[in-house]
Amino acid sequence: MIAGMTTSASTVAWIGAGGVIVGAAVGAFASWITAVMISRHAAREARDDRRRAAYSAFLGALDEILALYLRPGDFGQQLDTDPALAQSVRQALSSIAHTSVAVLLAGSPKARNAVQGIDHARWEIAAALITSDPTYRERLFPLMQQFVGVKTEITDLGREELGGPHPLWKIRRRRGPGIR
Repeated sequence: MIAGMTTSASTVAWIGAGGVIVGAAVGAFASWITAVMISRHAAREARDDRRRAAYSAFLGALDEILALYLRPGDFGQQLDTDPALAQSVRQALSSIAHTSVAVLLAGSPKARNAVQGIDHARWEIAAALITSDPTYRERLFPLMQQFVGVKTEITDLGREELGGPHPLWKIRRRRGPGIR
């Protein structure tokens, strides 16, 4: 102790109580930060799960219609001659409509734009099934190409968005602890 300075028992008690209060505040703050980080991680994982389910269902629906479109040159004629094919196309278009809603609700802005971009194509194909106008049949090829383009775009977006950890995590992991 420094000469001439005395510490009373009450001062020591106040210093001890202050230490307990500061320790409790620091502990509470650390717990709060941990809870926030866990909550954000869980929300991100839930969002990724919803996106993964929406993208995979949508890609499956696109596969339904593209599987029917095996012979592009004959597709319009097949629709005229085979009522079962026309019904299968209607069912595939319905699947695309239903699964696109999930992408619109859970997808990223890029995915939502891609899905909205094929609404016109979906309606044009549905109109081609109803009408006997041959000009609709001639426009089937570019409309189906839009489906192929959107399938590629959603597949690439899914890989980019859901393919693994954030790119910064990959960079940090590659450096290793000893590399500066």
